Amino acid sequence: MMITAGGLLAILQFTTNKFRARQSIQRKQQLRERVIALNAFVASMNQVSDAADFHAACLHDALRERDLVLRQLAAHGQRPSHRLFSRNAAQRLFLLYAPSSTAGWLLHWAFFTLLAAMVTSTARGLLHMSHLPLRVRVTFLIVTFVLAVLVRVAAIHVEGVKPEERIIHQPGQVLG
Repeated sequence: MMITAGGLLAILQFTTNKFRARQSIQRKQQLRERVIALNAFVASMNQVSDAADFHAACLHDALRERDLVLRQLAAHGQRPSHRLFSRNAAQRLFLLYAPSSTAGWLLHWAFFTLLAAMVTSTARGLLHMSHLPLRVRVTFLIVTFVLAVLVRVAAIHVEGVKPEERIIHQPGQVLG
Protein backbone atom coordinates (compact mmCIF):
# COMPACT_ATOMS: atom_id res chain seq x y z
CA MET A 1 0.00 0.00 0.00
CA MET A 2 2.86 2.38 0.80
CA ILE A 3 4.57 1.54 -2.48
CA THR A 4 1.35 2.38 -4.31
CA ALA A 5 1.07 5.67 -2.38
CA GLY A 6 4.66 6.57 -3.30
CA GLY A 7 3.98 5.75 -6.94
CA LEU A 8 0.74 7.74 -6.96
CA LEU A 9 2.53 10.79 -5.54
CA ALA A 10 5.15 10.60 -8.29
CA ILE A 11 2.46 10.16 -10.97
CA LEU A 12 0.46 13.07 -9.54
CA GLN A 13 3.58 15.22 -9.52
CA PHE A 14 4.38 14.32 -13.14
CA THR A 15 0.81 15.04 -14.26
CA THR A 16 0.70 18.37 -12.44
CA ASN A 17 4.03 19.41 -13.93
CA LYS A 18 2.89 18.56 -17.48
CA PHE A 19 -0.44 20.34 -16.95
CA ARG A 20 1.27 23.51 -15.69
CA ALA A 21 3.75 23.49 -18.58
CA ARG A 22 0.95 23.09 -21.13
CA GLN A 23 -1.12 25.78 -19.40
CA SER A 24 1.84 28.17 -19.41
CA ILE A 25 2.45 27.60 -23.12
CA GLN A 26 -1.22 28.22 -23.89
CA ARG A 27 -1.27 31.41 -21.81
CA LYS A 28 1.83 32.74 -23.62
CA GLN A 29 0.25 31.91 -26.97
CA GLN A 30 -2.96 33.74 -26.02
CA LEU A 31 -1.00 36.81 -24.95
CA ARG A 32 1.01 36.78 -28.20
CA GLU A 33 -2.16 36.50 -30.28
CA ARG A 34 -3.66 39.40 -28.36
CA VAL A 35 -0.57 41.55 -29.02
CA ILE A 36 -0.75 40.72 -32.73
CA ALA A 37 -4.44 41.65 -32.86
CA LEU A 38 -3.80 44.92 -31.01
CA ASN A 39 -0.90 45.76 -33.34
CA ALA A 40 -3.16 45.20 -36.35
CA PHE A 41 -5.85 47.38 -34.79
CA VAL A 42 -3.36 50.19 -34.02
CA ALA A 43 -2.03 50.00 -37.58
CA SER A 44 -5.55 50.24 -39.00
CA MET A 45 -6.34 53.18 -36.71
CA ASN A 46 -3.20 54.98 -37.89
CA GLN A 47 -4.34 54.60 -41.50
CA VAL A 48 -7.67 56.31 -40.80
CA SER A 49 -7.44 59.89 -41.95
CA ASP A 50 -10.27 61.07 -39.70
CA ALA A 51 -8.67 62.66 -36.64
CA ALA A 52 -11.84 62.87 -34.60
CA ASP A 53 -11.83 62.79 -30.83
CA PHE A 54 -13.26 59.28 -30.58
CA HIS A 55 -10.57 57.93 -32.94
CA ALA A 56 -7.84 59.43 -30.78
CA ALA A 57 -9.43 58.02 -27.61
CA CYS A 58 -9.79 54.60 -29.22
CA LEU A 59 -6.17 54.64 -30.39
CA HIS A 60 -5.01 55.69 -26.91
CA ASP A 61 -6.98 52.84 -25.29
CA ALA A 62 -5.57 50.32 -27.76
CA LEU A 63 -2.00 51.49 -27.09
CA ARG A 64 -2.55 51.30 -23.34
CA GLU A 65 -4.04 47.80 -23.68
CA ARG A 66 -1.10 46.68 -25.85
CA ASP A 67 1.39 47.97 -23.25
CA LEU A 68 -0.47 46.09 -20.52
CA VAL A 69 -0.46 42.83 -22.52
CA LEU A 70 3.25 43.25 -23.34
CA ARG A 71 4.02 43.71 -19.63
CA GLN A 72 2.00 40.57 -18.81
CA LEU A 73 3.88 38.64 -21.48
CA ALA A 74 7.25 39.85 -20.18
CA ALA A 75 6.32 39.06 -16.56
CA HIS A 76 4.88 35.63 -17.44
CA GLY A 77 8.24 33.85 -17.24
CA GLN A 78 9.58 35.71 -14.21
CA ARG A 79 9.62 34.14 -10.76
CA PRO A 80 7.84 35.73 -7.79
CA SER A 81 9.79 37.62 -5.15
CA HIS A 82 11.81 35.65 -2.60
CA ARG A 83 10.12 34.62 0.63
CA LEU A 84 11.56 33.29 3.88
CA PHE A 85 10.94 29.71 2.74
CA SER A 86 10.67 30.01 -1.01
CA ARG A 87 8.74 27.67 -3.22
CA ASN A 88 11.99 26.61 -4.91
CA ALA A 89 13.51 25.62 -1.56
CA ALA A 90 10.45 23.51 -0.74
CA GLN A 91 10.60 21.94 -4.20
CA ARG A 92 14.25 21.00 -3.75
CA LEU A 93 13.74 19.73 -0.19
CA PHE A 94 10.75 17.49 -0.95
CA LEU A 95 11.68 16.64 -4.57
CA LEU A 96 8.62 18.48 -5.88
CA TYR A 97 9.98 19.05 -9.36
CA ALA A 98 10.17 16.93 -12.47
CA PRO A 99 13.42 14.98 -12.63
CA SER A 100 15.43 14.96 -15.82
CA SER A 101 16.11 11.21 -16.07
CA THR A 102 14.61 7.79 -15.43
CA ALA A 103 16.90 7.32 -12.43
CA GLY A 104 15.55 10.60 -11.07
CA TRP A 105 11.98 9.32 -11.40
CA LEU A 106 12.90 6.12 -9.58
CA LEU A 107 14.52 8.10 -6.78
CA HIS A 108 11.43 10.30 -6.51
CA TRP A 109 9.23 7.21 -6.29
CA ALA A 110 11.46 5.69 -3.60
CA PHE A 111 11.54 8.96 -1.65
CA PHE A 112 7.75 9.35 -1.71
CA THR A 113 7.30 5.69 -0.76
CA LEU A 114 9.60 6.14 2.24
CA LEU A 115 7.76 9.33 3.24
CA ALA A 116 4.43 7.51 3.02
CA ALA A 117 5.84 4.68 5.14
CA MET A 118 7.07 7.13 7.79
CA VAL A 119 3.81 9.06 7.93
CA THR A 120 1.57 5.98 8.09
CA SER A 121 3.71 4.20 10.68
CA THR A 122 3.87 7.35 12.81
CA ALA A 123 0.11 7.79 12.59
CA ARG A 124 -0.50 4.12 13.43
CA GLY A 125 1.87 4.40 16.40
CA LEU A 126 0.25 7.59 17.71
CA LEU A 127 -3.23 6.11 17.36
CA HIS A 128 -2.08 2.87 19.08
CA MET A 129 -3.13 0.82 16.06
CA SER A 130 0.19 -1.00 15.75
CA HIS A 131 0.71 -4.33 17.46
CA LEU A 132 4.48 -4.14 17.23
CA PRO A 133 6.59 -3.35 20.28
CA LEU A 134 7.74 0.25 20.66
CA ARG A 135 11.43 -0.55 20.04
CA VAL A 136 10.56 -2.18 16.69
CA ARG A 137 8.43 0.80 15.60
CA VAL A 138 11.12 3.32 16.59
CA THR A 139 13.81 1.28 14.82
CA PHE A 140 11.62 1.11 11.70
CA LEU A 141 11.09 4.89 11.76
CA ILE A 142 14.80 5.59 12.20
CA VAL A 143 15.78 3.23 9.38
CA THR A 144 13.08 4.64 7.10
CA PHE A 145 14.21 8.20 7.86
CA VAL A 146 17.86 7.35 7.16
CA LEU A 147 16.87 5.67 3.89
CA ALA A 148 14.78 8.71 2.89
CA VAL A 149 17.77 10.99 3.55
CA LEU A 150 20.05 8.69 1.53
CA VAL A 151 17.58 8.65 -1.37
CA ARG A 152 17.35 12.45 -1.16
CA VAL A 153 21.16 12.74 -1.30
CA ALA A 154 21.24 10.32 -4.24
CA ALA A 155 18.65 12.48 -6.02
CA ILE A 156 20.88 15.53 -5.53
CA HIS A 157 23.78 13.59 -7.01
CA VAL A 158 21.76 12.28 -9.99
CA GLU A 159 20.11 15.62 -10.82
CA GLY A 160 23.34 17.57 -10.49
CA VAL A 161 21.77 21.04 -10.75
CA LYS A 162 18.99 22.87 -9.01
CA PRO A 163 15.62 22.52 -10.75
CA GLU A 164 15.32 26.25 -11.48
CA GLU A 165 18.71 26.21 -13.23
CA ARG A 166 17.54 23.45 -15.56
CA ILE A 167 15.77 24.69 -18.67
CA ILE A 168 13.36 22.12 -20.01
CA HIS A 169 12.35 22.72 -23.61
CA GLN A 170 8.88 21.34 -24.22
CA PRO A 171 7.98 20.23 -27.76
CA GLY A 172 6.14 23.02 -29.54
CA GLN A 173 7.38 25.65 -27.10
CA VAL A 174 8.80 28.82 -28.60
CA LEU A 175 11.96 29.94 -26.83
CA GLY A 176 12.45 33.62 -26.39
